[in-house]
Amino acid sequence: TTARNQKVLVVCGAFFFCLKQNRFLGVGFFFLFFFLHYFIGFIGFIDFIDFIDFIDFNNTMEVQEKFRELATVRKLKFERIVPETSFLCVAEVVGTLYKVVVKTSEYFPSEDHSDEPMVIYFESDSVLDSSNPAFDFLSQKTKLIHRVIRPKKMYGVLSEGLVMPLSIVEYYGVDVANLVVGQNVTETLRVTKYVPVEEVPSYNPGTGAYSFSEGVPKTESFNLYSSQNTFQQLQEQKVFVCISKKLDGQSMTVTKDEVCSRENAYRPVQTDSNGRFIFPKAAFPLNEIENKLQLLQKLRDYYTETGNDIAIQGEAIGLGINKNPHQLRTRQFIVYLIFDRNQKRYLTTKETLPLLERFQLEMVPILYDHVPLTQFSAEQLVTLAEDTMYQLFDDGVYKSAMDISPAGNVTNGEGIVVRVDEEHFMNPLKFISIKVKRKTYKHTKAIPAKLPSAT
Repeated sequence: TTARNQKVLVVCGAFFFCLKQNRFLGVGFFFLFFFLHYFIGFIGFIDFIDFIDFIDFNNTMEVQEKFRELATVRKLKFERIVPETSFLCVAEVVGTLYKVVVKTSEYFPSEDHSDEPMVIYFESDSVLDSSNPAFDFLSQKTKLIHRVIRPKKMYGVLSEGLVMPLSIVEYYGVDVANLVVGQNVTETLRVTKYVPVEEVPSYNPGTGAYSFSEGVPKTESFNLYSSQNTFQQLQEQKVFVCISKKLDGQSMTVTKDEVCSRENAYRPVQTDSNGRFIFPKAAFPLNEIENKLQLLQKLRDYYTETGNDIAIQGEAIGLGINKNPHQLRTRQFIVYLIFDRNQKRYLTTKETLPLLERFQLEMVPILYDHVPLTQFSAEQLVTLAEDTMYQLFDDGVYKSAMDISPAGNVTNGEGIVVRVDEEHFMNPLKFISIKVKRKTYKHTKAIPAKLPSAT
């Protein structure tokens, strides 16, 4: 990838710099590199120097996501004054679980702070329109993270997103009087989602890519923090759900014909001498995982035997994928859904498990299986997400069953996913998945690991 090439250039540059400064220093650097190369492999060494992954907008992307309402019209509700200040306060973004820090005098001028002003609320990861001068203040301090909204602590209080006056819509020819609470103005304000460099391959098609597999829904989820109405509607319908741990890797879908990333599909171009499929280079690392599992051939055999055409969807995790927060020494495919293309619906967890056993695949760690959603409040789900931990394995191989109740050597998890688990809800038009991410989640550094030999 481009990011890895940057790392290689930095390593080479460091070697020549050391050599120029002192030949003994250069020789020492060479032997250090040789030592690391021998024990963890060249690619493992390159992944090890993860600090070189600085943010570079030449290697990042901005995308539109169907389920992500990045900019919406909301009301604010005063909560409390920020300790140690007299001019800032914490406000609740009504209709969400987000809280922001704002100037008290600007948004709550009344003496009892009972105002409920309408504002434009921007979620974290929003990339704001570079042509609008109203957003210039975001790039005054740094030009590396230009107009990207990030959670930020102010006087020890986490502010989740950005609020601005309704008047900013006038720049786009919109009359403020026509705005209503809850209105999605993401496209109107030309707001896109920030995609970090390590996730770019999921969106960037590369050579040999096709559109996402026909007839198979993309793996998308609502965000609990901003989708309170959806959550309340599900509770009112008293649906049963499956709550699983959210693994941190790259979305992967496999059918009998293709292997897919989040946005793109890759078809085999030929087979090798062992009968394994060869994919375009752009399919890496998904093609490597498929070759290891031989999933395409298994799905073709299953289709020939039963006539059932299914798509298996899950998370590709491990070495070189999204900074490898699970700290694995290999790459693995962990399943969270199976879609039946004949019946045009997702399978329930009960229907999925026997197929996973047949294909020798693991399912994401299930924390609660087929339980009523009314058993949980939104706040309880947030707590569950905040308490999520990943089990770290000494042998570097992920084992789903052991990650349900991690103990000993652990690291912070990304959160949870709540999926409707009722047969009449499994039609893509009705199926709903809600993600709940840990608010302060950050990638852990990847450990060095030697790549497995191609087999």
